[in-house]
Amino acid sequence: MKPGSAIRAPGLRKRTALTTLAFAALAAVAALAAGLAACPEAAAASSATQRYDVPLAAAGTLPSTLAVDAAGVRLVPRVLWRLDASSALYRGLGRTIADPRSIEVASDAGGRYLVIADRGTADGSQPPFVALLPWPLGQPEPSTSPAWTYTRDDDPDLSQPFSAQLLSDGNVLIADRGAYRVFEVDRTTKKPVWQYGQTNTPGLDTGLLEDPFAATRLPNGDTLICDNNGGNRVLEVDSTGAVVWRYGVDGRPGSGPGHLTMCHSAQRLSNGDTLIADSADDRIIEVDKSGDTVWTYGRVGHADALPGDVSGANFAVRLEGGNENGDTLIADTDNGRVIEVDQSGSVLDDYDLAAIDPHPGLSSEPRSLVRLDDGSTLVADSKFGDVTRIGYSKTATFVTAALDSGRAYKKVFGAVGYGASRPTGTDVRVAYRIDGHGVWRTVPAGGGTIAYSAAAFGAAIQFRVTMSTEDRSVTPTLSGITVRYRRWGPGDTRKAAQSAHAAQEAASRSAQATGSTTDTSSGSGGGTGGGNGSGTGSGSAVGSGSAAGSGSGAGASSAATGSATAGSTAAAAAGTTALPSATAPPQPAASSASTISGELVGMLPTAGSALSASSAAGSQGGAAGGGAAGGGAAGDGSRGHGAWLLVAVLFCATLLVVPGAAARRRLRALQRYDHPEPDAVGWVVGKQPH
Repeated sequence: MKPGSAIRAPGLRKRTALTTLAFAALAAVAALAAGLAACPEAAAASSATQRYDVPLAAAGTLPSTLAVDAAGVRLVPRVLWRLDASSALYRGLGRTIADPRSIEVASDAGGRYLVIADRGTADGSQPPFVALLPWPLGQPEPSTSPAWTYTRDDDPDLSQPFSAQLLSDGNVLIADRGAYRVFEVDRTTKKPVWQYGQTNTPGLDTGLLEDPFAATRLPNGDTLICDNNGGNRVLEVDSTGAVVWRYGVDGRPGSGPGHLTMCHSAQRLSNGDTLIADSADDRIIEVDKSGDTVWTYGRVGHADALPGDVSGANFAVRLEGGNENGDTLIADTDNGRVIEVDQSGSVLDDYDLAAIDPHPGLSSEPRSLVRLDDGSTLVADSKFGDVTRIGYSKTATFVTAALDSGRAYKKVFGAVGYGASRPTGTDVRVAYRIDGHGVWRTVPAGGGTIAYSAAAFGAAIQFRVTMSTEDRSVTPTLSGITVRYRRWGPGDTRKAAQSAHAAQEAASRSAQATGSTTDTSSGSGGGTGGGNGSGTGSGSAVGSGSAAGSGSGAGASSAATGSATAGSTAAAAAGTTALPSATAPPQPAASSASTISGELVGMLPTAGSALSASSAAGSQGGAAGGGAAGGGAAGDGSRGHGAWLLVAVLFCATLLVVPGAAARRRLRALQRYDHPEPDAVGWVVGKQPH
């Protein structure tokens, strides 16, 4: 060999060896990746479970019956019925403008009625009236054709009726503010049968009224009167006209103990206390018989809409009796809203009337309220010029857009959780579907796992939310929806999902059900082993087992080769060995659960973690014969990962060993020559020839 060629040879061989090693490394990585791809457990482990909190504010367009705020998605109050100047009542009385000041729902022997007092106008162009509209039980709204009216045609002195009450005997009690009197009128004759105050004569003396704003007949026959501006007092008078109880100082406004400033309504409570709307002092107070204040809502001098405050409150009523809860319903007149507060002063509901029922260019001015049996509220609004029935819709539904959490890749959805508050009589129901098609699947109350099946695979998830209430005064709230998912892996096939789902259904039908499976995987595995005997044998197996997971197999001799290839033949049985369960994905561990808005959400199950009975039987059949178990296929139909891993290892070893051995042989041959010069990569061979 020429010296020159001898000098180049080591460098060439070395570069060849390095190139071979590089290719070997790449091949090893590729083989390892193929092995991992064939292993569902490894693929699933490499893709972490993700949590996605659905942005409710941007999840989709909400219907007008729903709204989202800081608390979540809620039903919104809306107008359920309206009575205004266009109705038969007002048109029949020659009215073009409505100015209702008082409303009441009451019954007598003749039936049930909506009672309205409308003050009219001072110039007489809009004459005042009191009317009874029939409202039979079970009817959603009253008739607009009156059963009875009281007008200036009946009483020329009728001036400004600010309140009217239907009495149990059929008569009507009227507070006629402009005529300075409270009187009871016979409904048949339309003649006054009782009166306190002298018609058209104001005053503070006994038997006189300065500004009668409201009056109520009490169960004991006495009459409770709010003597408003200039009177600053609440009087209880008996049938003879004697004052038997009072609160406030005649003609002296004030906010201290025992004082009022412009009282607009008074209610005698079941415990004997009196609830008073002290309008100009921006408060609602409850006083006992001795005149001590036992409850207050609102702060003197704080005429705003902040929690705990009211402005010019015209009316308040304690919700008592029957199914009522003891809350207080307030017409916060100057703030244009209706609020419901509990005994602690917490605002339970806040109806912004201008938002619920917009009137361009007008502000709301609620004057009187009635809470109906279904939870809706009647509101007499003098600025809007109508009586409306306001409440929550019985039910409302919205559907979100298809949500992919900002990641468009295919996913395995494993759990859905949602937080919701459900006051008595309300409900929230959530359903989902994948990729915007298929049937809607109901999520259990609060949340739950999604079965590993075709219904769990897709790029996006869509929700349908239904909210309902039986009580129109309360609404449920959906505070949030959270999804758990992981990225789709190579082992996540529809066939695996269908098999797992079918197995889950079979297991739920009968814990003792039996069945068999056949591995239809593509891929093969082989193994050899030494035994005490002699000779070779071969065997192939597809495991067969019951739902309890038993199978059998035995090798032909002490040295055997086992294989498991797509749909191989049945094993020869010589013994029985328990098999791992292949019926369902594992359930999430207790530590893998998380709480979302106070409700439990299960973590995503790991798919493909159980071997199929057939591949397990094949593996054990080969092992029983003394050979290494064939790789077989996992229960989800993917390739046998054991075989791939074995091929990867053998391939890497071959690539590493064979080139290395050849290089060493060539190196030993070259060592017979003296090559003191370094080659291109800096090697120096310093051996002298022997």
